[in-house]
Amino acid sequence: MIPYEVIEHTADIGIRSYGRTREELFAHMAQGMFSLIVPPEQVQPRSTVSITATADGWDRLLVAWLRELVVLFDTRHFLGRSFQIQRLDSTRVEAAVQGEPLDLSRHEVDKEVKAVTYCDLSLQQNPDGLWTAQVIFDI
Repeated sequence: MIPYEVIEHTADIGIRSYGRTREELFAHMAQGMFSLIVPPEQVQPRSTVSITATADGWDRLLVAWLRELVVLFDTRHFLGRSFQIQRLDSTRVEAAVQGEPLDLSRHEVDKEVKAVTYCDLSLQQNPDGLWTAQVIFDI
């Protein structure tokens, strides 16, 4: 199973992520989003930041989670590499994000993620039990 894939979208870009559990799905979506900003192999897990997001419902929670990660990058220039989901229910996600601050001498910035949108948003469990989500980002 691939953790995520980049999907083209009119004037924007998206990520489709996969997971055996919702926790894995949320972590893979975050990995995919940060891969749009900087190639993952350039990011080292040098420090850990705690993130909490709340919303009503799984799809809204996924958007809230990703928006908190965009804020983390925008305000602290922190690049996430790995994501340990510590608590997840339909209204709250708590996670430890490992990564490091952006260093332009080592990190090749590709895209700027401006916003997480509700356009073409989906989150579902397939008949085989695998979870799939799709999110479109404004870049």
